[in-house]
Amino acid sequence: MHAFRSSKPTHPNAVSMVENCTSEVLESPDWGATMDLCDYVCANPAAAKDIVKTLKKRLGHKLGRVQLLTLATLESLMKNGGDAMHVMVATKDILMDMTKLVLKKLGQVDLAVRDKAISLISAWHYAFAAQRHRLPQYSTAFETLEQRGIQLPRPSPDGAPFFTPPQSVETADQAAIRVAQ
Repeated sequence: MHAFRSSKPTHPNAVSMVENCTSEVLESPDWGATMDLCDYVCANPAAAKDIVKTLKKRLGHKLGRVQLLTLATLESLMKNGGDAMHVMVATKDILMDMTKLVLKKLGQVDLAVRDKAISLISAWHYAFAAQRHRLPQYSTAFETLEQRGIQLPRPSPDGAPFFTPPQSVETADQAAIRVAQ
């Protein structure tokens, strides 16, 4: 007997959350909904697969506004969704889809979408440079664009880090807990 793989998502809530974050009726990102999605994937890391699958579909939408909302949602998930998102984005070909968007002929892709995809691919290349052995797809996407003559931004020395650095100053709550012990 053969096992059939279901195309039904295992996390339908995640799918509908992505669709809400990238809705055709939105003019700009709904940051509350986006952060709810980030919280959802942090609490349910297995949902990252369904989230990335849905983001891939939304990235292929005919409206540039939806594609841009998709990239904004993806950026937030990469910054706030944890390692499960990093791995799923690397392994589920969404980087390849972003690379294809960038390489489309001018006029076939919204310039704001193209610029956002370039910015994200570049940021992720540098952010994951130390993990290249584990997640080489980020560098591969960057190098593919570079080889095609695409100018990719370099990180600013004054820019905020992609990953939040570990806390170096004790908060008042942490000090109170330490003193109480």
